[in-house]
Amino acid sequence: MNTKNIFCDFCISATGMNEPFWGVKLNIPVGIKGNIFIPTKNKDDIINIFISHLYTISEPFPILLEKISKLNLDIHLTQTWEQTLLDCNNDNIIIYLCDHKH
Repeated sequence: MNTKNIFCDFCISATGMNEPFWGVKLNIPVGIKGNIFIPTKNKDDIINIFISHLYTISEPFPILLEKISKLNLDIHLTQTWEQTLLDCNNDNIIIYLCDHKH
């Protein structure tokens, strides 16, 4: 069976005191597609990957490090997680992690 790894772009949309994190972007492997699509990451996995990345890149900036623990990110979906990941891969869209409600 021919399979390929599926990657999606994720980006932070942050407001107010969290604006220093606005625009942080990662391309993350999210699943494997062969005859069917098998997601390998869920929403919480993506958020945890971002939080870990923010700690790494903010290490030289103590003020930013303090803000990360208060950052409340969420991924707002209009369809299933699986369909969102497939659409992201097929249409080159960006999935946003937001600190605010839409």
